[in-house]
Amino acid sequence: VHSCNLDACSFMPSQDCMVSEWTVWSDCTQTCGGGQHTATRSVLREARSGGKPCDGPLQKIGRCNTKPCHSSRDCQWGDWGPWSDCSSTCGGGQRTRSRHIDTEPLGRGRPCEAHAASEMGVCGSKPCDDLQTACEFSEWTAWASASSARCGVIQESR
Repeated sequence: VHSCNLDACSFMPSQDCMVSEWTVWSDCTQTCGGGQHTATRSVLREARSGGKPCDGPLQKIGRCNTKPCHSSRDCQWGDWGPWSDCSSTCGGGQRTRSRHIDTEPLGRGRPCEAHAASEMGVCGSKPCDDLQTACEFSEWTAWASASSARCGVIQESR
């Protein structure tokens, strides 16, 4: 028995390891609040005959979408609507007006206070006596002609 090709490796030129470029980052595991994504690369050619070996990781992991899921936002009321008609023109009355929520709260934002949706106001507060006008008569008109006569009595009016 005769041995052969014992030194075959020594005749091959050395070859360094070669890796691919990094892939595009994968989709994030979370849409908010902090997640992870990965990028990978692969070995394209192994080192041989004393070539430089592969170095470094084949996968990297990064953080993504680190913003909180719900940013805090306080409730915001819209503008006041018009006042309603007064319930009384004198002696004290009430009127109301209301408003709606423009922006709902989010996260740890302050909620809208229910009692702030409408308000009442005083109106028609003048005393009713001040609003009454004293009765006044106009000047007399001219006498009208006699309308009838009964038993010698004549009636005239104006």
